[in-house]
Amino acid sequence: MKKILTTKQWIEILKNPEITKELGLKIFQTLLEFKDYKAYASEIGLKLGYTGKSPQSPLNSEIGRYGKRIAKYYDVDLTIRENQKFKFWDIFFLGEDVGSMFLWKLRSELVEALLTVNDFQKKENPQKVARICWNYYNWTKPSGKEGKSLNKKSYEYKTGFGHEEWLLDFDKQINGYHYAFLQPINANWDKYIGEVFDIHLYSIDNSTKKRWWLGKINNVVIISREDAISAYKTYKKNGWLKEMVEQLKVVDADYNKIISNKSDLFNIKFKKSDCNELLDIPSLLSETDNLIKATYYTTLLNKELEPVFDNVGTFNFTAKHNPQKRNTIAIYGQRLSEIDKLHPRIQDLCYEQLLKEFGKQNVGTEIQTGYGTSVDLVVNHNNNFTFYEVKTNKSVRICIREAISQLLEYAHFPDKTNANKFVIVSQNPIDKDTKAYLQNLRDLYKLPIYYRQFDLEKNKLTNEEY
Repeated sequence: MKKILTTKQWIEILKNPEITKELGLKIFQTLLEFKDYKAYASEIGLKLGYTGKSPQSPLNSEIGRYGKRIAKYYDVDLTIRENQKFKFWDIFFLGEDVGSMFLWKLRSELVEALLTVNDFQKKENPQKVARICWNYYNWTKPSGKEGKSLNKKSYEYKTGFGHEEWLLDFDKQINGYHYAFLQPINANWDKYIGEVFDIHLYSIDNSTKKRWWLGKINNVVIISREDAISAYKTYKKNGWLKEMVEQLKVVDADYNKIISNKSDLFNIKFKKSDCNELLDIPSLLSETDNLIKATYYTTLLNKELEPVFDNVGTFNFTAKHNPQKRNTIAIYGQRLSEIDKLHPRIQDLCYEQLLKEFGKQNVGTEIQTGYGTSVDLVVNHNNNFTFYEVKTNKSVRICIREAISQLLEYAHFPDKTNANKFVIVSQNPIDKDTKAYLQNLRDLYKLPIYYRQFDLEKNKLTNEEY
């Protein structure tokens, strides 16, 4: 008589994470929703979000792997097919032919075990930490070689891009899922297939060696290779692959790599609704942070600690010149190559002049706001602060346009009042229309925004404040 697993054994199996993976549980959970606990594998696959001509393929693969794991621990009689290979599906199901289709029906012992193990549906996802390649565009499109790995053997050094550069490009979705790639998953893909993780993300800007925290994506599903190929075909059909190729051409990267690697472009999928814990702007990790013990791309870490950030939530004025801080880049998205040489010159000379105007104890530079940004110059008037923002565009109007949004954020995000007055500084003379514009802002909105020109010939701020 064929050995059938008992309800007690099934309970043990369901509670053993070495045997039962997330995808297996999802297959069972979905089958429980059908009448008499039976359905076609393709029906289950479609409900779980799998696409293509064979949505059942990832399920067939997982059931085969699941059966092998069970056979490793339990004495079960495996059915031998005509080709002398083992059949694994009948460990879980009773089969039923319906025309050319085949129904899976959960074995009664497994149903009883599923209904007994009340917490199997409440299982918390493992918390993981993954490093992703560097990107200046919030991981929506490739940003070029700057900041990427300097290891000449690495994929991104050779190609000029990483597959994670589209990680948060939510314009492209398939049946409610965004398909993407993580290198730490790729290193052990077969091991993780069918698992569901909450993944915390960080990246390293190799031009500065700074580490940036992106936040967390919940319910990340590790897809099968068949599902990856199916997603690739959908991308190609919809013209999305062509769009990605054009984006790679813009940054002079090796676009042939995504054309030829059909099964390596995706290895995960997740829903946009599961990205609510991503930060809107990446946050700079403190040098004292101990969460990340290894920074290899191939390592998927277990999350054991909370990240530590620099100057979180507090504006602290210090009467000091801090030129070393401006060279470290503490603002996400700023490229080392884009730092202009005129800005520090103006900042340094303004600092010297403001010292004479207000006293050494009342002037500071690169003052941290507490939210990943810093103010060029700050003057303290009896704990009423004036923020100075230096801009070097050749257009005075563009300088003012760029500075206003920054100054307002520095002073008031999220609900602060860190400054009572704002002064925009640039090398450009101001015209009558721009003077009128600033006066209009003050009159209409009571915004205390002013302008002072820095005279490059005299190397000093003009006395006039507009």
